[in-house]
Amino acid sequence: MRKGILCVLLSLLLCNETFAVEGLSVVSFDEDVVEVKKDSRHGKIVDMDIVDIGTLPLQVLSTDKMNFHKVIAKDGKELWISGSYVTLNKKKEKRSCRSVMVARASDVKAFGVRGAGEACRRKR
Repeated sequence: MRKGILCVLLSLLLCNETFAVEGLSVVSFDEDVVEVKKDSRHGKIVDMDIVDIGTLPLQVLSTDKMNFHKVIAKDGKELWISGSYVTLNKKKEKRSCRSVMVARASDVKAFGVRGAGEACRRKR
């Protein structure tokens, strides 16, 4: 019994596949040809035309540590598409709207980033 539990825990630990967030999908391709692994996540990387992959959006079943996303192609087979070539429907990261004092001294230069805090509401 202990060996069985140990084997299951060890296989989960060694497995580098993580299950995707519910509702995650591929919404667009950045190129007409993308890198995919056809056989498995450990397979050879080949170039594939996006027309052969399927219609968008494609549901992401899982993602591995190498940033390949597992999807089901239009022929029903599993493909691992490189994350470098796709846009996902991830939610935008929430920006921090906290006020931070940059500097009090008059001889210190302070710089800002254009667009930072753009989504924050000002209190009047």
